[in-house]
Amino acid sequence: DPGDSVTVVNASSRSASARISVYDNQGRPAGGADLSLAPHGGYSGPLADLFPGIGPPAGYAVVETLASNGTAGEVLAGFEAADGAVVDALTASSRSGRFAQAMSGAGYRSVLTVVNPNSAAQDIRVSLGASSPASEALYSTQRTVPAKGRIAIDLSELLPGSSAGIVTGWASWQAAADGGALASFLEITAPGSEVPVVLPAEPEGSTELAFTVPVAGVNTYLGVALLNPNGANTTVFMERY
Repeated sequence: DPGDSVTVVNASSRSASARISVYDNQGRPAGGADLSLAPHGGYSGPLADLFPGIGPPAGYAVVETLASNGTAGEVLAGFEAADGAVVDALTASSRSGRFAQAMSGAGYRSVLTVVNPNSAAQDIRVSLGASSPASEALYSTQRTVPAKGRIAIDLSELLPGSSAGIVTGWASWQAAADGGALASFLEITAPGSEVPVVLPAEPEGSTELAFTVPVAGVNTYLGVALLNPNGANTTVFMERY
């Protein structure tokens, strides 16, 4: 969206040139702009400042460094801010993604976004499962992500029309055939809130996790959601420092 802001940081001790390319949800190029970044410097501002004539259709942006010959290089660190929510820069690195927490109904809304930076369309299966057992998918659907395109799926679309109340559990997606890697994130919005919590996908499980800023107190709730995708029970030991 043109009103979204993007922040790009050059963590190198050398100057860097970068290119921001914008695509709509169907994968059509919507614009491009070059940036010059000072050592340990960066850029932050609305996309509309870089692309004054860009239209309102939704899509996504790709940020790449440029080699001295003008070809694309490594992707820089960065994030996008939209409607108060912050989305860390994503790297297309997996053919599947899991989210330990997903909620839909009773005022809760979960929206899964999948980006396909490849030149061929990708078929994916999206599933919504119960908290227990974690291996059981209650609802699923098949979707196609256009070449260099992006889709956003409200998980309530997976629920039957007669479903009432809240459904809480996990969400996942799996690419159907061989192809390039995809990127994804999940937005969860609570009742009465306009700012979603943004969760990055976990392509594989971990045996150890650390949370650097556990905040709990007045008007603040701290919770941890863990998903065990394996066929056997797992014992988890948790410590707080």
